[in-house]
Amino acid sequence: MTIPPGLVIAPGHRVKWLDGRLAIEADEDRSRLRAALERHLMVSDEGHTLILGSQIRASLNTHLQVHPLSAVEARFLADNNVPLSLPTGTPALSPRTDLHTHFAGALPGRTLVELATSTEGVIVPRGLLSEIGIDARQDVPAPALTPLARERLARSLDVPLDRQITFQDMERLYARRSPLTKHPLLFVPQLRAIARQFAATGVRYAELSLSTAVEPEVLAALHASLDSIEDESGVRLRFLVALSRHDDLEWDLDVLDRVEQCLPSRAIAGVDIMGHETCSTRAFVPVLERAAALGEARPGFVVRVHAGENPAFPENVREAIRVLLPFPGVEIRIGHGLYGVDGETLTSMARHADRVLVEFNLTSNLALNNIQTTMQVPLRRYVDAGVSAVLGTDGAGLYGTSAPDEARAALACGLDEPRLARIRDTEDALLKRRQENERDRPPLRDWSPPPPAPRRHFTPARAAELTARRGAVRAAQEQRLHQLGATVTQEVPVLAGRPLLWLAGAWRHAFADWTPEEVQHASTVLAEVLRGLAARGGLLLTGGTCHGMEGLSHGLAAEAGVDVLGAIVEETLADDLDARVRTFWRCARSLYEKASPVVRLVRDAHGLGLFLGGGLIVADEQQAALNVRARHVLLSGLRGAAVDAARASQHARFVDGAASILAALDDPRPWGQLRYLGPNDAADVVLIRRGALDDAELLLIQRHDDSGAAAGRMSLPGGFVRPGESPRDAAVRELREETGFRIPPESLVPVTTVAGGGRDPRDTAERWVRSHVFAALVDDEDTPPQGTSSNLVLGGSDAAAALFVSVIRRPRLAFDHDGLVTQALAVLSL
Repeated sequence: MTIPPGLVIAPGHRVKWLDGRLAIEADEDRSRLRAALERHLMVSDEGHTLILGSQIRASLNTHLQVHPLSAVEARFLADNNVPLSLPTGTPALSPRTDLHTHFAGALPGRTLVELATSTEGVIVPRGLLSEIGIDARQDVPAPALTPLARERLARSLDVPLDRQITFQDMERLYARRSPLTKHPLLFVPQLRAIARQFAATGVRYAELSLSTAVEPEVLAALHASLDSIEDESGVRLRFLVALSRHDDLEWDLDVLDRVEQCLPSRAIAGVDIMGHETCSTRAFVPVLERAAALGEARPGFVVRVHAGENPAFPENVREAIRVLLPFPGVEIRIGHGLYGVDGETLTSMARHADRVLVEFNLTSNLALNNIQTTMQVPLRRYVDAGVSAVLGTDGAGLYGTSAPDEARAALACGLDEPRLARIRDTEDALLKRRQENERDRPPLRDWSPPPPAPRRHFTPARAAELTARRGAVRAAQEQRLHQLGATVTQEVPVLAGRPLLWLAGAWRHAFADWTPEEVQHASTVLAEVLRGLAARGGLLLTGGTCHGMEGLSHGLAAEAGVDVLGAIVEETLADDLDARVRTFWRCARSLYEKASPVVRLVRDAHGLGLFLGGGLIVADEQQAALNVRARHVLLSGLRGAAVDAARASQHARFVDGAASILAALDDPRPWGQLRYLGPNDAADVVLIRRGALDDAELLLIQRHDDSGAAAGRMSLPGGFVRPGESPRDAAVRELREETGFRIPPESLVPVTTVAGGGRDPRDTAERWVRSHVFAALVDDEDTPPQGTSSNLVLGGSDAAAALFVSVIRRPRLAFDHDGLVTQALAVLSL
């Protein structure tokens, strides 16, 4: 067949025909998306179309039509090895607004680099170049960058399409972009490029968050350029002044004083309180109230709160609505709104649908580990309740998305065209209000910003006081460590081959929420694990504090004779440090920056992470471990937000007890790699419950808890052959362990042996799975009681559940198991 050269099937991934098969050429050689595409992309029987899952992605005829994967589809496929079915093409009703986007993330890295390299006077810092692997002895003028350096820099500025990242990873990307996005020579060129990008995707009105929007130079540039940009592109750009959930109160009050000075400006639509949702909305109620009061001076003033982006603080949406509703002049925006909306709050939002709006950002929610599937998004619930809702990109360039792609993702979240039409109605009403709100304000060119008023709140004295307070925390920490006689290092520890077990889990509040049974379960398992760690001469890595699982583990480690390394941060309070820890590693500034150095140490030391419950921070640590392929397991039988996130993820590796944890610690294989060079023998079982063919049932497992491949998929029961074990005996054992079903070895009929060829995602040229397939036919009376009563069989170590399903109407199976079932039916003469 003929494939046009350079046919792009996903951003940065091109299709070609190589040695009689489809192959994917990727910008990034180690892209997981590349491997997933090669596994799932097929050619139709006629050779005229490329098919992914159940969808035609490209028609290879004279009228070439290509439907590249959106960022949501690409990231889901790479992360789950299963295609996500979204409608191809442009939805009939695509958003005309993007109310939730950030100026610094609006453009893709490639566009930023093109603007920088075509502008004299833009300098790329040496530190940035070194960070992305480009050797430079000094800062480099952007136009002098080589083509290779430009390409590498551009790719380094966007969220990768083949994985989820943590919030801290995202903030590092924004910091990496800042030498370009904050360069004064590039500000207006960026505005023009953003408007052109929006116009190409059908967006006609956009609001961008920018912390410096009311600074005199920036505001003057906005007033001088926005009218001409709108004339050129047909896109109206407006700005929200960005504040942080974690700002000092005094700082925000001074910024809001400046915003009040700028209320006559048409360029400023309102304020945006954003940032990592690691605090309650209650923490900044005075800021909300001060911002909302500006709505009394200028009706229609927008106050947006990033809330409900993650489940850590379920009151956040409710509290934002409660605080802002009493101010009738303000337009209330909830950014994200995924979690924590109770029925009463939903009703209140619907009752005030003319001024309460929820902004959904589906691509970024998946990219930032806040959702794992579209089923977790309550978009349809909001729309059906009568709440006003819109779709936003959260930074189209950063996340590789667009307004039409967000509409496609919304369809996967349960919306249909009539519900999308309600979003279009919401947009129409909003645009009408925006036009009315600007009518009584001076034209952009006729208003000049006043000089900023002197700061009333964040005075030099107050700044010094806050600095002293933070310094006191560090001094108290130093004094406490000295009193303990502890060793402290800021260098990455050298472990000299010692086994390393990293413990993370429920801390003060999450631990206090556990039942006595949960505490006893964790204590029993942990005590046995630490005895095993001591026997191996290993080291325990914790957060070094006396609270929660950390404090419990330190006492157990002392009893077992295990050395403890406490990974602390500059903000760790002196009173939190545990006197039983003798060695500390100060690895980061804040708790939210701690995950990256810790998981890299675990990966490089071939250690193991053990997660025991926990909240949002632990969920981020789990995702960070997954991203860098640090080996980790989760103890089952515990609760917490981190457990909920892990259950929703198809990568979770739950274990039941100490033996499994120690076995994982002893296993030196990198994540997902097969144990032996050459063939790795396995056994799979096709077990049929007898009946007419229409009624015959097949025993399947759902891979969930500890699956090294095809996590979450339905498959045949089976597993690897142990040393000295025959494939037949392995089949009997795996069937018993995974389903609770016992069968005599002689009942198994050999079907076939299949090996390699990429049938298992862990296959490589050096290591591959060789599966011995057996079949068995049983009667109803042979089925365990739990199978006949509820269709559910006990799930074992590799299975979240096991169940009988109709042979004819079975779901699509993992690996090549559908073909193995067909072969087994022939052998059994069914």
